[in-house]
Amino acid sequence: MFYPVIRPISNGVVDETRLDEIRLRKLLSLDSLAIRRDCNSLPCDIRRPPGATLLSSLRTIGNFHVVPSHPRFQLYVRFDISLIKRLTPRIANARSDFWHLSLPAQSDILLVGVHGLDIRNNSSDKREMLFARIVSNIKYIEDHELKHKRTFVVGDFNANPFESVIGSVRGLHAVQMRSFSGKSMRRVDKADHDFFYNPMWSCYGKPPATFFFNNCQPHEHFWHMLDQVVLRPAAIPLFLEDTLAILKESTSHNLLTAHGIPDAENASDHLPLFFSLNLKVRGTNVN
Repeated sequence: MFYPVIRPISNGVVDETRLDEIRLRKLLSLDSLAIRRDCNSLPCDIRRPPGATLLSSLRTIGNFHVVPSHPRFQLYVRFDISLIKRLTPRIANARSDFWHLSLPAQSDILLVGVHGLDIRNNSSDKREMLFARIVSNIKYIEDHELKHKRTFVVGDFNANPFESVIGSVRGLHAVQMRSFSGKSMRRVDKADHDFFYNPMWSCYGKPPATFFFNNCQPHEHFWHMLDQVVLRPAAIPLFLEDTLAILKESTSHNLLTAHGIPDAENASDHLPLFFSLNLKVRGTNVN
């Protein structure tokens, strides 16, 4: 089994809340992987062992290793580090990273980490262009390097599933559908387009989403599903969808305040995602 955990943390350190969540999910007994996206604006002196780094804290519960990545991302694994290789995309940027995971006797996958552009400081066109470049890199790796489409994209997309930068063929093209009449392509204006299945729609309301923001405008969504995992149809057999969850508490800490919003002071302004994969199930390409 393969357990990715996506959790923003502060300045490369982990507090006991996050260690509790690792213990809660019993990662010690399983081959596991954890991804985090930098959140330098978060306080870094909350419930942290003096001088502890994320790696040293993880190593108190397992033999974790750091996988090479862009400084924006940090990737930690319990298995042999040689089994996961960082890939170089054709069009590199600071907001995405690519890894090929190949465990013995199991389906290999392409894992992509993404940190999208925020809507407050970037136009829709610029945000859409970033996702289009990421998709272009993914498609090249799928078609020319790995020769399969068992692809997972995870991270803080800084966009909701219903926004065009996520759902449009000009953006990430991640939709609610697993297939279209049994096909892994969607036909738009007489052209076929690869797409991603987005399971995050099922997570709304449990809690409401992963990020809370009140801009005091006449119409507010308040809760936003910024943190997401999406996958190609060929990867669906590997994805244990019933494990997908937004974590709101650990064994000893509530990640929400008394008002029911993410506890940015003591944990993070984003709630973490949890999901698991069964890589022993062979992913089959949908025609």
